[in-house]
Amino acid sequence: MDQKKRYTALAKVVKITPVHQHRSSKEPFRNRAHVEFTDHNGSPARGDFFIAGTPMYTTIRLNSLVEIEYGQDTQFGKYPVSLQDPHRYDRVPTQAELDTSRRHRDRILMKGLIGVGGVFIMSTLFGMLHTPFVFILAVPVAYMAVKFDAKQGKLDRDALRNWSVPAQKEEQEKSTL
Repeated sequence: MDQKKRYTALAKVVKITPVHQHRSSKEPFRNRAHVEFTDHNGSPARGDFFIAGTPMYTTIRLNSLVEIEYGQDTQFGKYPVSLQDPHRYDRVPTQAELDTSRRHRDRILMKGLIGVGGVFIMSTLFGMLHTPFVFILAVPVAYMAVKFDAKQGKLDRDALRNWSVPAQKEEQEKSTL
């Protein structure tokens, strides 16, 4: 049995990108964290690994340092990388964060339903009346879709988590308040 040698390093997260997987999988989208580090030979190296689907469930952010484990073989100039202790980067979102995310998801769904319903009504009216003036209805329908729950959206905008704000900094700000 040939055991491949594994190394550990401290790596900086430089990019987080969503990856579309096969539709039949449990998670159709996953996020891949791209890291840069110094390998066992002392030269700069790169690699990537999968992380949580949303920034609410992990403390990994852009420019954060993570402890990784990598092998000695490179594939296309990148090392196969994995987190050394993935549970160390887990976080439990607060109820307020979950409520904000749910409201955001529901708001996007309703905006889409208003838009699709408006297009259906306009096409039905155009089919019955055969006049292009029906498409003037597109203006108020688009306005309703854009303005639906806009006040709450403005309030929730800053509460939604993203990949660029360090989670440790957010936790420190909350503790000082």
